[in-house]
Amino acid sequence: MEQCDSLVDELLALPDLSAQKNYLEHHNIAINDQLVNTLRERADQFVYADASRSLDIAQILYYIAERTNNPFYHCLALFREANAYALGGFGKYERAIE
Repeated sequence: MEQCDSLVDELLALPDLSAQKNYLEHHNIAINDQLVNTLRERADQFVYADASRSLDIAQILYYIAERTNNPFYHCLALFREANAYALGGFGKYERAIE
């Protein structure tokens, strides 16, 4: 788990989604439930303190869902995005339920 935490730290330290996608593609990162769960936990941690960061993590989860063709990962991304819009201070409740 600690290795996954440090991997997520490195991933989130990158400047944008493009760099994060590139990192995942070119470093032979094992995309698995542990990685996705760690990203989910981070998005949840940021939802009140930094909702934009939570949305950024949701975008990573969408990318992972698309890359792995995993509908459960897609659901996690949707839920993280909805939480950020509804709970993160954006006040975009309609956007959260779209």
